[in-house]
Amino acid sequence: MTEERSNYANVAFVKFSALVRDLVSSVNGLLVFIFTVAPWAIVGLIGLVVYKKVKNHKGKK
Repeated sequence: MTEERSNYANVAFVKFSALVRDLVSSVNGLLVFIFTVAPWAIVGLIGLVVYKKVKNHKGKK
């Protein structure tokens, strides 16, 4: 009588260093995204505010 090999026999645990490396990589990617998108978003908001003020100013004449 022989036992069937378990499907979980080749499971390996993730090392803590790999988790930390992936976390740092994810945070780095998020920071790059924020610092590339944020300036353009701010410029867009300023442009929108200026547009609305100019539009309202012309309507009052």
